Amino acid sequence: MFEAGIGTYLTSWDTHERPGNQTRDLVQVVEQCASGCANNGNIPGLTYRSQLWHHDWNSQMSWRAAASYVTGTHNMKFGYQGAFSMDDRSSNTNTENLMFRFNNGVPNQLTEQIQPLASFSRDAL
Repeated sequence: MFEAGIGTYLTSWDTHERPGNQTRDLVQVVEQCASGCANNGNIPGLTYRSQLWHHDWNSQMSWRAAASYVTGTHNMKFGYQGAFSMDDRSSNTNTENLMFRFNNGVPNQLTEQIQPLASFSRDAL
């Protein structure tokens, strides 16, 4: 007798780049001001000028197989089980790889990012 099975789980939780992204060459600005932010229209925590987007993909696959040998008084069963995991992630930003932080319209921090930052993981059992 022979039996086998396979299973998989696939998921993606991307934040895709907008089609025709016109902000790719603009540096992103994040407003630090939490209240009374007159210089940005009184919107605390406002992020504007450029988009960040991610690509995230996760895949889990497993399989198993077994063979049985059965006689009148004896039996044997042999089997195998395996699995494979894949986890791919990338993070993207503007062409300058920069982000400014303002506090009520006054620049107070510059962040330079290593982009695109990609991570690819593969595991087999």
